[in-house]
Amino acid sequence: MALFQSTGVKFKEGSAVDLIYNGVIFNALKSAIEADQVSINVVLYIWRPGEPSDPIISSIASRTAHGVACRVMVDPIGSTLAFQKEVRPKLLAAHGDVREFSPIKLGNALSESGFLVGTLSIGNIDRK
Repeated sequence: MALFQSTGVKFKEGSAVDLIYNGVIFNALKSAIEADQVSINVVLYIWRPGEPSDPIISSIASRTAHGVACRVMVDPIGSTLAFQKEVRPKLLAAHGDVREFSPIKLGNALSESGFLVGTLSIGNIDRK
């Protein structure tokens, strides 16, 4: 119910939500991506280069090579210049569609909506 209230999207039959805490999330995300057959949708506040980013990007590249669509949305405040210089090019090379949530304009510390975005990590894996 809380997810519907927050997102306005209802679950379809067979959907599930798993709460995964701390560093275990990266192995779970990598495993879910590797099992994917249809599409990968990732929304993150913070995505930095290095571990655990590189194995996740490798898993995405492996799946997109098999025709799986990949969409990534990051927050431009949490995913800083290091993301733009190091991670984004790797995701694009892996044929991922990479976008920024509420891109900020130069000289403006707030998002276009006027609010800073809180920490958010969501992975949506379709296994049809």
